[in-house]
Amino acid sequence: ESQPTLVKEQIFTSGSEHFRTLIHDLQEAKSTIDLETYTFNNDHLGTKIATTLINAANRGVKIRIMVDGCGSPYWATHLAKSLENAGIITKVFHPFPWQLWNWSRSVVRLPSVLKWIYFLLKANSRNHRKVCIIDNKIAYIGSLNISKCHLQHSEDGANWRDTSIRLQQEDFSPFNRAFQAAWNHLTIKERLRETFKQVRKH
Repeated sequence: ESQPTLVKEQIFTSGSEHFRTLIHDLQEAKSTIDLETYTFNNDHLGTKIATTLINAANRGVKIRIMVDGCGSPYWATHLAKSLENAGIITKVFHPFPWQLWNWSRSVVRLPSVLKWIYFLLKANSRNHRKVCIIDNKIAYIGSLNISKCHLQHSEDGANWRDTSIRLQQEDFSPFNRAFQAAWNHLTIKERLRETFKQVRKH
């Protein structure tokens, strides 16, 4: 398979090309991968990316993955365990309270009796971001979930039309702060305080 030609900024309107290039970059990762996605499906694309991530972890790359509890309701029963067995850390953003299999990975830790109350308050609070930061040198952002629906029909996909961009040689500190805020479940008030703290530094 030919290697993709990589430039500083690359826009994808083809899901197949997006994932082909993403997988190449994951295979070349040296130190860290932070992946945030609404949906991480257990289809042939999802398992291929999971295998690529496991291989990266096995060669020493530190990896964190966060999915949404609504977008990936069966995360823990499908892919999470094999990833975690390779040393990858996974979290679930706002799992439904009946998803007992996901709550051990929740960004929020609550006693069981409070989970239903929390769900009623936060049911529509979802993480729809799709971001992948590799070695703090390359970042992907866009509207593509990890799902075969974005692939071409010839690849058993549905040829959904979405857009993404691959960036490199940029300052990714805003991406890192946004990922860390969701990972640590910072409230809006805490995020604003952190933003103003960064503004005062400049």
